[in-house]
Amino acid sequence: MKLAYELDVLTLHNKQGSHPLKDFCANYSHPFYFYDLTSIEERAQLMSESVKDIPVHFHFAMKSNFQKPLLKKLIACGWGIDTVSQGEIELALECGATADQIVFSGVGKTATEIEFSLRSKVNTINVESFEEYERVHQIARKFGDATSIIGVRVNPDVDPMTHPSITTGLRDNKFGVDFESFLAWHHQSKDFPPSRLALSCHIGSQVRHIGVLKEAYFKMLGYVQILKKRGVDIVHLDLGGGLGIDYSRDPLAVAANFENYFLDETNKVGSSSSSKLNLWKSYASLLAEVFEKAKMPILLEPGRIVVGPFGALIAQVQYVKRTPYKNFVILDTGMNHLMRPMLYSANHKIVPIENPDRPKEIFDVVGPICESTDVLARSIPLPSLKQGEYVAILDTGAYGEVLANNYNLRPLAPAVFV
Repeated sequence: MKLAYELDVLTLHNKQGSHPLKDFCANYSHPFYFYDLTSIEERAQLMSESVKDIPVHFHFAMKSNFQKPLLKKLIACGWGIDTVSQGEIELALECGATADQIVFSGVGKTATEIEFSLRSKVNTINVESFEEYERVHQIARKFGDATSIIGVRVNPDVDPMTHPSITTGLRDNKFGVDFESFLAWHHQSKDFPPSRLALSCHIGSQVRHIGVLKEAYFKMLGYVQILKKRGVDIVHLDLGGGLGIDYSRDPLAVAANFENYFLDETNKVGSSSSSKLNLWKSYASLLAEVFEKAKMPILLEPGRIVVGPFGALIAQVQYVKRTPYKNFVILDTGMNHLMRPMLYSANHKIVPIENPDRPKEIFDVVGPICESTDVLARSIPLPSLKQGEYVAILDTGAYGEVLANNYNLRPLAPAVFV
């Protein structure tokens, strides 16, 4: 989201023009989520264009954001949808996705959900245990014309160098299976593999090192070769998502490109080193290399990198509380609308909607929820805010609104699109 202060008012710039956020504060109830839908569309188109010469199929990870206008926009761009529940499948279909554009993932699919996905004829069902495969197989027997590809989520046991709570591809994670266990399934089951089999992996979320992705992808290529030698054909390779963004960047210096969204593995996450490369190009080259070796379609399921930078949570200051020990800015939003700081100690830049150049003080920014963990930021410099002012909590386009709740019976925040 490209933001700048114009006449001391925080303003969004996109292809639709200039949009002072102050105007939205006056016209909508607060707090509210604010999305730059125009730039989300641009990013999806740019991602597709960068790999147009290889068979890469993007499926947006709906778990990161389920807003209908956003889903419809991405589907119109030719993207499919990655789902993790029957409710998400139903919403994808409602928003215009065809069944063939839907991947059904997730570690705990119920029998009802599996039957619904098979009846709907989704493209792929990614299974994460032998027990789940058996359940899928038993239910599929009811349908003589079951056409869904069965993908097996394999853990390549690669550390994604991200937060432990969003690491998903290690052997001790609940997701997927190790490859040796998969080979044991193949050996012991007369019914395995199904007529159309795929391999899938997803090593974690907020991954910002190309090196770990390359390690995981090349392990998957090795698994494909082992299976080929055993006479098992794989119809596609699903490399998951997890591509991260830079939450530490300058929020007023963002362009609609990918240069700030990966780091060379020689740099630390969050580094401001001038030696950064445009690693999206490196990532596209990596995909081309994987395809050259695999000779099969590649599925990707990005979420955060598509929508994360293009959302903000707009809130109003209710109180500025100063004590001899600490100063607090108390907002009308908190962990009920944005759980990430509480769940992952995530840091989101917080900026005033107006008059940024005032003297600064150090504040904890907190919400109204009756929990001590309801803290959005700790010890950050902010202008000397006053009651009734508005602030923008940035980079909340992914895993923000989807995790919101009605705790303390507070209402959910509405969404506004530009």
